Amino acid sequence: MSDENHVDLKKGISFSFQDDGNQINFKSSPYSGLEEVYVNGKLITSQKNYSKKSSADFELDGNAYTIELEVVSMMKGPINCTLKKGDSAIKKKQIVFIKPDNDSSSITGNPKKYIFAAIAGILFAFIKIYLELPFESFYYFIGAVILFFLVFEYTNQEDPKFLMKEVAID
Repeated sequence: MSDENHVDLKKGISFSFQDDGNQINFKSSPYSGLEEVYVNGKLITSQKNYSKKSSADFELDGNAYTIELEVVSMMKGPINCTLKKGDSAIKKKQIVFIKPDNDSSSITGNPKKYIFAAIAGILFAFIKIYLELPFESFYYFIGAVILFFLVFEYTNQEDPKFLMKEVAID
């Protein structure tokens, strides 16, 4: 079991804590809802959860522990993970989302899409006249251009960037 913290949209989230010489890892999958707690590489508890708040209780060396996960917003963050020993929070980690520096992926940010649309429009006009297509074909063309813009917009976006940081306990 790795002692790293990581965030991956496909593999899920992993938080790592150290306490009294023990390595405690919490893993959560966004797809299966599976949440697992490992202590020193050994699976201690496993449960399924699809809510924005969850907790996993376990015992270690005679002490009761709880790991609490709170997803404030799946799209904007933050995601908080708190390790409690008894009733006291002892460590807390937080994932925050970092906005991209530039917005080159947006529709207004890439003029190549407009050039493509203009060329496609001119080409469509020549084909429509040459083949004597019915007026309804114009609607199909507009739909195809809109579909192209949507596909181009969502496939060219950068992967979101994350920052995981340790937070002071209040």
